[in-house]
Amino acid sequence: MNPLLIAVLLFQTPFIQSSNSLYMVCRSDGTHTVTELSSGEMIQKTTPEEFVMFNVDLTRNRIRSHKESKWNDIQVKGNSIVQEYKGVKQGIQANMYGEVPLNLPGPFLMNASFTNDQVKYQARSEGECREIDSSTWNEGVEMFNNTRSTS
Repeated sequence: MNPLLIAVLLFQTPFIQSSNSLYMVCRSDGTHTVTELSSGEMIQKTTPEEFVMFNVDLTRNRIRSHKESKWNDIQVKGNSIVQEYKGVKQGIQANMYGEVPLNLPGPFLMNASFTNDQVKYQARSEGECREIDSSTWNEGVEMFNNTRSTS
């Protein structure tokens, strides 16, 4: 997917919000590392610029991104919508924390680590989110799914 095309589409779209749903796009700068556990050596480091869209259901306290249709539970803490997860699945230990603003525009923060018996993957991203409307959300999801199916 062309990040520049999605950025232009998303940042030029006016905001319309229903009373129980919030749509946003967040631009962030990240640092992703992969570390070999046995030696402690960092074997990969990237610093991507990322765009992610979120759909927040404030009635049911849940969130999803354009990359995944699965809803995840959230908590509203002050002016922040917080998603936290800790668990082990298929031998991978995951610790994730994400925060987006309730009142937009506002800051975006994501910290995640995934560890198996050989490596640890860590990701940290910070940026800003702004409001979009539901039609922009739908267009972005469709673009992502079309790009993913042709890759």
